[in-house]
Amino acid sequence: MMQELRRKGADKFISHHIEQGKLYMGTSAGSVLMQRDFIADGVDDPKLAPELSGDYSGFGYIDFYLYVHYGSHYWGDDDECIGKYYAHLNYKKIGDNQAVTINGEKVETVTAPESCIPQFP
Repeated sequence: MMQELRRKGADKFISHHIEQGKLYMGTSAGSVLMQRDFIADGVDDPKLAPELSGDYSGFGYIDFYLYVHYGSHYWGDDDECIGKYYAHLNYKKIGDNQAVTINGEKVETVTAPESCIPQFP
């Protein structure tokens, strides 16, 4: 995702608007990219983004890491993945029904009520 944002110049566009005080909302990778950098080894395949050339810097708007999709097991065993890649980091884990909100210095994890979560057969 970051490779494509950089290629199109959208990274500068997004940063400009955030700096102007506009609201940014991202899900999954869109939220992870707000970190100062992102982890590619083991979670993502760096060969899929060769233009990054090892530069995994993110936007740098949050000073912690996000482990997204916690409980959905997209990367296998969540706790094993956290132990391997995140345990030494300042991180927050969020499930698919959660979001991190940031307003100034206030950082909060919010959870959607069960009644808002779609139920699939």
